[in-house]
Amino acid sequence: MGTEQTLVPLQTVALRHQDFPSFLQRLQDALHCAEYSKAAQLGIRMACEEALVNGHKHGNGGDESKTVSVQYRVDDQEFSIKVEDQGEGFDPTSVPDPTLLENLEKPSGRGLFLMRTYMDEVRFLGNAVEMRRRRDA
Repeated sequence: MGTEQTLVPLQTVALRHQDFPSFLQRLQDALHCAEYSKAAQLGIRMACEEALVNGHKHGNGGDESKTVSVQYRVDDQEFSIKVEDQGEGFDPTSVPDPTLLENLEKPSGRGLFLMRTYMDEVRFLGNAVEMRRRRDA
């Protein structure tokens, strides 16, 4: 069995809304260095962007003075991230399934759908979401 190479050890950062683009670029650069496929890089970036935006918009109520805490790790086997906002949390089962005909025109649910589509594992823990994605072989 191969030895795991950690490219970004477990890090925690507090991000304001304006910090999201530069964080996402650093994240994508780390995934590229870890030789994740282009498709994996794009999917992970999209899922993380959705988690960040949801935390800012829904959890923090769009308050620019509040931060979203991000704890993440990149190695050559797996990417993991925890995104936590300063809100009260929510029940993910209350969000409409955007793939059902009656929900196609509803504005909510697409972000959670994207996260679940692009990540191998998504867990909602109150005001936080944990996601994992294995590197494609």
